[in-house]
Amino acid sequence: MALNLKFNPKELLNGLFGQNNGHVAVDFGSTGIKVMAVEPGQPIRLEAIGYEPTPVELRSDVRKRFNHQFEQLARMAQKLGLRGRKVVCSIPASQTFCKHMQFERTPDVPVAILAESAVAQQIGCDPSALVYQTVDVGPLAADATKNEVICTAVSRELVTLIMQASRSAKLELAGVHGEFMALARGFDHITKRADDATLGSLYLDVGETSTKVVIVQGTRTVFMRSVEIGTRTLDEILRNKRGCTLQQAATLRLEHSACLSEEPASTSLLPEPVNAVTAGAATAGGLGLLALMPQDRRRTGGRPEAAAEDNALSEINEQVEILADEVQMCVRYAESVVSGLRIDRLMCMGGGAADRSLCRRIAKTLRLPAQQMDPLARLARKPGAPTINVDLAKPHPEWAVAVGLCSCPLAL
Repeated sequence: MALNLKFNPKELLNGLFGQNNGHVAVDFGSTGIKVMAVEPGQPIRLEAIGYEPTPVELRSDVRKRFNHQFEQLARMAQKLGLRGRKVVCSIPASQTFCKHMQFERTPDVPVAILAESAVAQQIGCDPSALVYQTVDVGPLAADATKNEVICTAVSRELVTLIMQASRSAKLELAGVHGEFMALARGFDHITKRADDATLGSLYLDVGETSTKVVIVQGTRTVFMRSVEIGTRTLDEILRNKRGCTLQQAATLRLEHSACLSEEPASTSLLPEPVNAVTAGAATAGGLGLLALMPQDRRRTGGRPEAAAEDNALSEINEQVEILADEVQMCVRYAESVVSGLRIDRLMCMGGGAADRSLCRRIAKTLRLPAQQMDPLARLARKPGAPTINVDLAKPHPEWAVAVGLCSCPLAL
């Protein structure tokens, strides 16, 4: 048998540095499982995509939800033609311990070791039962002898279950990442210039059961937190106040939001679409003038006072204010511990980003320019790419984690 001595230097470097010539991203979300396959390039090319909702009756039971999603993963991998591919999966924020801690700087002991010991002690479990990831934010702004550290940990049992599910689906698990880091990595491409190194960005992922808050300075993650308020919280309040079903409450909330006045905006302020297929979707469902971010993306003077007023439903107004205040406290904490940090922009994503009144209220509280993000808009489309329950002609802010996983390093 003849030997083929030809090799591709790019493929060799990709292998050395843990990259992959295209892989599959799997997001185990609270409402359903999202699966997408991409091919690297400029721009990234979408090869296949699918979504399978989780039955409502299973969503409140974590084990039943995961078992259902693991079964769906095998079915979707076969239907989308993904078997044999490498896969990167998310760990839901609801299953992730995440806390900011401060440690004295000691040259003999790595921060990661201190963090792992502190996390295991706080949770009260065997350290070997957890899988850790730490982010060393750096010296405190007020005390350079201490470092701010973001400590995260997940159950080793859950990681093992995800590995087994990947194997059952005939996929090779190549990475597991928390939703926080996936969100951060998904938008690194819009922070490329030298001037962007100090640009402060707030990524707000409004989900059904919680809202994830991620703050980055340039591309450096400096804050992560999950706020236990999501769209279901708002819908339950509406259901109780109006005597309707949860689905009717969600429809009422979104219909009211869609009726809010939309201020005219110049198309020059809109993000440049990647291709003609997504050009219409990228501009649909905007948040109004206050929410359109200038293409320059540099620091702005904040939200103008003449911007559109927030008109949330009266029944949920108090809860929306609570969420906005929680996000504001996150911003204040981050700016107090990270030297030179100032938040310049708000990016709304997740299924809850469709509620313009909710996003407007948060933007108004923070006095920030904001934008509803459509992570899929920047992806090129492979002709005839298979899809399951995804209309690519519409914006999909809920795919932020899945798209971010495609930019995360392979770690297994």
